[in-house]
Amino acid sequence: MALQIAPLIVPECRILIYLYLFVTGIILFHSLPALWHHGDQLVLLLSGGAFMILAAIFLALYARHHAALNGAVRLLIAFILGVVVAAVQFTRHDTPQIGRGITGQIEGSLVKIDGRADARSHLWLRLDTTAEIVSDGHFPAGGIVRVTTDEWQDQQRLGSKLAMRVRLYPPPTRVLAGVADYGRQARAQGVLASGYVISGLRPVADGGDRSGFDNFYLSLARYRAHFASYLVGLMNAPAGAIAAALLVGERRYINDELYKQFRDSGLAHLLAISGLHMGLICFGTMALIRFVGALFPAMSSRFPLHKYAAITAAIIGASYVLMSGAPISAVRAFAMTLLVVLAILRDRMALTLRNVCLAAFVILAVNTMALFSAGFQLSFAATAILVIWYEARARRGASQFHWSLRYPVALITMSLLAAMATAPFAAQHFGVVTPWGVIANIIGIPLTGFWIMPMGMLFSVSAIFGIDSIVAPILAGGINILVFIAGIIAESPFAGWSVAPPGYTALAVMVSGIILTQLFIKPIASIGWVVGIVGALLWTVRPVPDGALFAVGRTPRLVLAGPGVVATPYDNLSDFLASMAALRLGKSVNSDEPTPCDPSCRHDFGDGMIGSIVKRSRGLTAACKDHKTSFVLTIIAPRYRCRSGKPIYNISQKTGYNYLIFVQKKSIKMISNSGLGQQVCPALQPLPC
Repeated sequence: MALQIAPLIVPECRILIYLYLFVTGIILFHSLPALWHHGDQLVLLLSGGAFMILAAIFLALYARHHAALNGAVRLLIAFILGVVVAAVQFTRHDTPQIGRGITGQIEGSLVKIDGRADARSHLWLRLDTTAEIVSDGHFPAGGIVRVTTDEWQDQQRLGSKLAMRVRLYPPPTRVLAGVADYGRQARAQGVLASGYVISGLRPVADGGDRSGFDNFYLSLARYRAHFASYLVGLMNAPAGAIAAALLVGERRYINDELYKQFRDSGLAHLLAISGLHMGLICFGTMALIRFVGALFPAMSSRFPLHKYAAITAAIIGASYVLMSGAPISAVRAFAMTLLVVLAILRDRMALTLRNVCLAAFVILAVNTMALFSAGFQLSFAATAILVIWYEARARRGASQFHWSLRYPVALITMSLLAAMATAPFAAQHFGVVTPWGVIANIIGIPLTGFWIMPMGMLFSVSAIFGIDSIVAPILAGGINILVFIAGIIAESPFAGWSVAPPGYTALAVMVSGIILTQLFIKPIASIGWVVGIVGALLWTVRPVPDGALFAVGRTPRLVLAGPGVVATPYDNLSDFLASMAALRLGKSVNSDEPTPCDPSCRHDFGDGMIGSIVKRSRGLTAACKDHKTSFVLTIIAPRYRCRSGKPIYNISQKTGYNYLIFVQKKSIKMISNSGLGQQVCPALQPLPC
């Protein structure tokens, strides 16, 4: 069987199979019931996985002369390794957590500040032994809590000790079925609880008992914060905020309105340090060194200058990652850069799909939860498709276009490919797609690459000599043009178009299809395109919820979709809940203006279905008599049936969970945030539905 299958697979792409199974193992672990993510069950799972890996290794050594058995064992090892690595990450953060909200006094070291400049700051504190909630046994010393406040904006206090009175809550459960699990992500980051500051925020005496690594990390964080603050003060808004994001990865000064502008125009990726920025810095450094070397051919021909240039670029890239705070996109880009440098040192082809897979292995081995983040998925989707295009283009030989057209054609092609590859993931995480993103990137990428980033590098160097005020206006000019372009594109029709997310099943099928196109030789690789199209079709036929009910620990709040492009909230919603509803409903939600519905109102669900919404008992009679509606949806317990026989669907008892609501012709289905679905029967009927 091995002799029949092996020739069908491209040898250089076999690593795709191992990565696919490794990722599948990670997904399997996170799909297990929560019981297996804590305590003895987690240790049992980890021990069993480790034992199976050891057994598989011995079996692989025994069967090393049997190609089929040896290959199968190695695939099994990759799969089990994914499960074990995911379990190891949870084992590191398997600490006791509170089961309900608590109030208390805390003291701790400020290790991080994030949030938006126009919103509340998020303080990350490492708890000290003197904290009240530590001495009471609620949390261990050294644990991290995250609290919000509008009283503390000074980033230069990073590393100092603070005291405050706070209200803390356990990590949240998944808000709605099909969205990211922020509570699980918080656990992977070591966050034990989150909440808000009540009063008494003040600095306290610092004992200075930190490790050398902590001091190094905090020194970098302070420098990054100081440099970002200096940029914001030196340049006019919003140029300083964007410069801080591009040069040191500090995005706190970018307000929500500006970020939405860049997101809707398809230029949001320029605000995150990624492959574009890393490539400009590292490969720009290599080009500069080789250019200078070319001016002295007698000297540079005596040694491999290109290899020394590659090593220098890697060192500069590592410094850039440290200064930026090492976000996932920057780490991924630097991992790719290191692989390119290693390929140059070994005189191998640098940009290959194999290197992309190796970079993914490295990042996921360190942090398996990165797999579920938007940054990881978007950056690797764009990188993989561009590398696939580059390899195919290299096999075809020299371009047939005139030299003056090669760069514009390549830029347009890359923008189209990147937009197509990232669109499903953007829809899954943000609920929007950017049809005009290709046009924006055709202008924005060269502007960033040839103006903004070179001037940014020159600004960073000139700041050392105190002449940065000369470069700052030139840097700000390029950024202002970028902001202008983002504003024009964002105001265009269909910019930031709200769409329903494809769901993880459709995403998995589409990704599997792309992998098959690269894994198999032609013409069998065409099967992958068929699989990818099936995944896209699954996206189009996936049922879209007609509403959402938020009832976890609060008064039930209802938002319903309709035939228009805007969903209707019938209660006040926080910006966060409104964004979660908009993501799953595929429609924007205006949380500032809830629609009055007291005691009852009429709602058009589309497709000829009109229902009555009842929020007060006295509104039930009017809803039953309304001849224009076919059913009643009530969030209060009905005391009688409609004389007309109109069905009444009571969702007042659906508390303790958040629900997605699916309205069908003769029934209503609800799916809780835990993923359990149930049919809602008409209330007060004699027989069960």
